Amino acid sequence: MLIKILYSLMFPTFLVVPFLYKNKRPAMLVFYRNMAMSFAFRKVYTKMLLLFLLAFHFYHLTIFQNHYDLIPSSVLCFAMFSHSLCERFIYFLQDCRVLWVGMVLSLTCLFIPHFMPLGFSIGVLLCGTVFYPSRLLRDLMLLTECAYRPDCYEDLLELSELYFRWDESGNSMLQESERERKHVFNEEIEDAEFEEIGHEQDEV
Repeated sequence: MLIKILYSLMFPTFLVVPFLYKNKRPAMLVFYRNMAMSFAFRKVYTKMLLLFLLAFHFYHLTIFQNHYDLIPSSVLCFAMFSHSLCERFIYFLQDCRVLWVGMVLSLTCLFIPHFMPLGFSIGVLLCGTVFYPSRLLRDLMLLTECAYRPDCYEDLLELSELYFRWDESGNSMLQESERERKHVFNEEIEDAEFEEIGHEQDEV
């Protein structure tokens, strides 16, 4: 009886996603910061998704006693044991068109009895994709001038804006940031040259 209750409670978890998506409460800002800055935190995040799916598979097998229905979704679970493979798949899903196709596929499988576990597993992975930091933010974190201050509220807000920036225009932002850094570097070189010339004139 307890397993049936836990199994039934897994499906309403999808209803929480709209309330947490792009939420800027302090707790969610801390979550965005940790996900963007900590590799260990991201690894724990993917393992929690895997643990959730494994629990679902156990409940489903205990109730329906049909292991053939779990074969397609089990392949997805085995792939998620590798964090690097899971992360690459998540970034593949972080495209609006791919995400919509995945949502349609997940909903379709939910209404086909033998593919219901696969539809649920795809839905969990899509929800996990929504709350994974964008590739743009990960690339910006590698730049020296993008050192976010963990305790600064303004920096956390800026980080939360880039967290869900999935479009490919991020490449242009990176190039613009590189150009600004080179411009500042050239200005510093020119200032140093002017100072050196000034010292030489004073000596003369």
